[in-house]
Amino acid sequence: MRNDDGVLRSLLMAYGMSEIEAVGKVDRYVFEVRHAISQNGKYTIDPAWLDRVQEVVDYAYKQDMYVILNVHHEEWVNRADLGTAYDEISPQLTQVWKQIAERFADYDQHLIFEGMNEPRAKGTDYEWGWGVPSECYDVVNKLCNDFVETVRSVDSPYKDTRLLMIPGYCASHELHVIKEIDFPENDEFVAASVHSYSPYEFTMGDGDHTTFSESYEAALDTICTLLDCQPGDLIQHDKGTGVDKTAEGNDVL
Repeated sequence: MRNDDGVLRSLLMAYGMSEIEAVGKVDRYVFEVRHAISQNGKYTIDPAWLDRVQEVVDYAYKQDMYVILNVHHEEWVNRADLGTAYDEISPQLTQVWKQIAERFADYDQHLIFEGMNEPRAKGTDYEWGWGVPSECYDVVNKLCNDFVETVRSVDSPYKDTRLLMIPGYCASHELHVIKEIDFPENDEFVAASVHSYSPYEFTMGDGDHTTFSESYEAALDTICTLLDCQPGDLIQHDKGTGVDKTAEGNDVL
């Protein structure tokens, strides 16, 4: 759910949190913090904007739902020179998550933090996970480690047991990317964040969207088997289809 107040209010007015809760016990809120952050070297988040984030989190949290809080579409992370930009990105990422962790210090494990969304070298030939230079994997792992260490350092009764989600490069579900994830040692409350729009021909591509064929089922089974076999805990949470479900013939969704 993105930080579009108009859409959010309409959704809540139409359904109410009880109906949303009935659909599922986990809600993922994604916020574009770049719109509310100072560029004075301290990366201070606008308190009024952070108040609004807390208000939206509370909609679900106070219904005893699990909430995943994620910073999203951050262009200062997703940059073509990602492989050499760690020293520029890290201070901003750590300061952002320090402020978020401090604001939500008294929230229990129903609140989950997800450090980044699909961090990648935007605009390059390897943006989406094929032919990625090793330095890009290294930077993503170092940034994830910064995120974990920052949250764990903030005074909170839940700082050591809050579930933290870390993505691999572009949060890909592909095995060669997942294998590059550097899980922190001796931390049982860290899980990999995995996105999978598979089979792509059905979810976002130009394939047949009227029938979920055997080949589609096989592709989905392969992904599920792959994720089950990986070391460490994985959470696959970005999945689905960009197809217009209101279009004729797309009721298979």
